[in-house]
Amino acid sequence: MALVSTTREIETMGNAPQVLNNSEDGGPAASRGRVLVRGLLKSFGETHVLKGVDLDIRAGEFITVLGPSGCGKTTLMRIIAGLERQDDGSVEIDGRPVDALRPDERD
Repeated sequence: MALVSTTREIETMGNAPQVLNNSEDGGPAASRGRVLVRGLLKSFGETHVLKGVDLDIRAGEFITVLGPSGCGKTTLMRIIAGLERQDDGSVEIDGRPVDALRPDERD
């Protein structure tokens, strides 16, 4: 049985990722794995890298984050993984806030 998954493309326009393509037919989804990001803010000194980023990744879904160099793609992924701390906003995995958890505690 093949796993069928929706691909949503996210483009970082300035500092705000935007959903470009969102198919409602996600096929069979995994029972766990939803990632919910709300209002992420991250700055490095005076440089604002992420400004109010919202993202909802359904269980079993694949996404693509696109954008020019330095727009915050890697910072977004590092925050979701717990390798970087956001200045504000929240990250949930399967409905559980993970902002204060180490990377090895997020599954």
